[in-house]
This record gives sequence, structure tokens and C-alpha cells, in this order.
Amino acid sequence: MAKGFKTGGRQKGSKNKSTLRRLDIARDVIHGVRCSATPLDVMLRAMEHALQAGDLDKAHGYAKDAAPYVHPKLASVEHTGDPENPVVTQDVSTVDRPHRESRDEFIARRQAQLIGGATTH
Repeated sequence: MAKGFKTGGRQKGSKNKSTLRRLDIARDVIHGVRCSATPLDVMLRAMEHALQAGDLDKAHGYAKDAAPYVHPKLASVEHTGDPENPVVTQDVSTVDRPHRESRDEFIARRQAQLIGGATTH
């Protein structure tokens, strides 16, 4: 029966193995303990230090250098088409479509089929 409070199991706020591992890696990167730091890690760390020191010009330079590795550059798209291979467009708003039978027409046709008389559609 519930007692209205936690009596067993994992304590509230305790960290699981994956959270502890992530925190260890983050602490190592921040303190520079990891020997496998990439150039991007160094640029980002230098940018953070420059921001904390209040040097926005230096932080801007680091951010500009790191941006291509973090955010993909959008490719330009040719909208006009190649003169040798023009873009073909087709207006489908006026295309003739076959008659779509109504619900009543469907019921009448189906009844005729079931009774044995075939009607033309």
C-alpha cells in the first residue's frame, strides 16, 4: 500500500550511468584533460573563454572559424533552369478528368450488378 512518500528504489535526483559518463566527458573537455580533443573542441573552448573574458571580437573570430564545422552551409539552387534544359511546367488545373460517379450512381450500379443485370458505365 502506498505510504504517500518514497520508501525504496532509486533516490530522487540520483544520476544513472549514462548521465555520469556524459558529465565526466564534459568535465574532461572543459578542463582539457582529454588528449583526443579535436581542433573544433579547441575553437569552441577558446570561444567560450573569450566570451567569459568579455572579448567579443576574439569570440566572433573563433565562432566564424568554427561555424562551418557546426552548421552546414546551404547550397544555392538554380530556379530559372538551364537554357539548354529549360524547366518544364504543366498547368494541371484544367486537365479533363473522367467522370467520378456519385454515391447514388455507385449504389445503383452495384445493385444492378448484384441482381444480375449489368449496366454500362
